[in-house]
Amino acid sequence: MLEVSAQDPWFQVSEVVQLIRRGVATTRPELADATHLGRNIISHRIRAGQEVGLVEPDGSGRSRGGRAAEVWRFRHDAGQVLVCVVEKEFLRTLLTDLGGNILSESQVVWSLGSGVDSTLEQVAQEAEKLLKEAGIQKPWGACIAVPTTVDVAEGRMASPVVPIDSPYRWPLDVDIRGWFAQRLGVPVWLASVSKLMPLGALMTPGAPKELVYIRMGSNIMGGLAANGRVCHGAQWMAGSLGHVTVSDEQTRICSCGRYGCLDTVAGGGAMVADAKDAVAQGRSPYLAKATVKHELAVDDISEGAKVGDTVCVEIVVRAATMLGRALSAMIAWGNPARIIIGGSAIAHNELFLTVLRQTIQVSTLASFYENLEIVQGDPEQRELVTGAVGLVVEYLISPPYLAAWGPGGSPADCPEMQS
Repeated sequence: MLEVSAQDPWFQVSEVVQLIRRGVATTRPELADATHLGRNIISHRIRAGQEVGLVEPDGSGRSRGGRAAEVWRFRHDAGQVLVCVVEKEFLRTLLTDLGGNILSESQVVWSLGSGVDSTLEQVAQEAEKLLKEAGIQKPWGACIAVPTTVDVAEGRMASPVVPIDSPYRWPLDVDIRGWFAQRLGVPVWLASVSKLMPLGALMTPGAPKELVYIRMGSNIMGGLAANGRVCHGAQWMAGSLGHVTVSDEQTRICSCGRYGCLDTVAGGGAMVADAKDAVAQGRSPYLAKATVKHELAVDDISEGAKVGDTVCVEIVVRAATMLGRALSAMIAWGNPARIIIGGSAIAHNELFLTVLRQTIQVSTLASFYENLEIVQGDPEQRELVTGAVGLVVEYLISPPYLAAWGPGGSPADCPEMQS
């Protein structure tokens, strides 16, 4: 999109709308102070924002000593955002309002190894089905979240940390964003799951500007934010904590082709592999019993640790210890105020969190730990949805995008934003 001059009316409309949305300034006097624009101009810009459906009076007034000024609010119900989450073993599709409130959602079992063409088609079908059921012809925008590195500048996947012959590795020349924009006929953004999680965490009320989000899954994903902005890195790989070397063992090779990575000892796949080995050796009656009912999963290990199964406790303690050591280095470099542990059931295991905190406490300076929060993520991984919707809305109301679709009244009807 073309840059917009600060003197352009739509630049000023964007500035006003963003201030109202964030609750920084919500009355004409407050907006005039924040933007240094005259009150007459502020009135015109508010009116423009109201005409495109982004703001409305909330019915109240606020006084700074004289006549009460009308308070304005951002309209979450002005449009909808489609969020499509592509995971290794399932697809999740959600329709939300502009505030991230979920209106409807669906989830289907699906293997990422099915290939790029089949997966894109399946995601599109799930999205179209959800929109049809909700009676929505076109949402204002869509975010496609993928479990790999994304080149934000190009809107395409960057080089993933998986072997060339892996079924989970997609061709880098596939224009996923463009494919969905053409198929759905709406503006589309492609983003990495690992970067959306810290973005969503930043949007939590009271969140600090420096934080780290760790997502426990079959692999360990990390994302970090500094000064209120998500860090991407030179190769878009910032936060790849799962590939930090934490062990000299050479018994299990990582997906990156090396030994000793954090993923090989603390990732969900490694934990389950250790559990299966224990069952084969007859060391865990609890896990052996679980194996009869279903394929072993991290949930079984977490539950086993809660009831005191020795093997499960050992696996949980080892994973937490190794993660704590890796995080300690990140803490020393980035000095975050908050670390959020989310994802699978292990992220909500009290033993895991206790050992993690203890490891970080003995592995970092006291001043780091004393001012550090280590908290659980949302059990439903709400941060991912919040981050995805926030990403779309931030773009939609930014000066260049609002200048493109504002005159026509809807981003869904702006061909320029679908290219």
